[in-house]
Amino acid sequence: MISVGLVVCSIALPISVFFSRQRIYDIWARIVSIVVCVLGIALAVLDFTFWCASIPWSSHIIVALIHALFGGVWIGLGLCILIAKPYRKVSDEKLEPLA
Repeated sequence: MISVGLVVCSIALPISVFFSRQRIYDIWARIVSIVVCVLGIALAVLDFTFWCASIPWSSHIIVALIHALFGGVWIGLGLCILIAKPYRKVSDEKLEPLA
């Protein structure tokens, strides 16, 4: 269940960064949001590997270390975008109406 939420959050972040009509994000924030998306999907795949695949113990430790690394980078980059607020707000008169 956590993997589903992880994938949804990982995909929702780039969508909100790229298609926001009220905020214009910097280029670095767009690139980081795509990296967060890829890392989130990789984390979900690793979770699936833990649950469904029978792997030897030595490989299990390596997969757990990679999972922890990806998780830390995912959280760090996500917080970086949230804390830095790398966007400019668009005023109401600049918003184009949906025709």
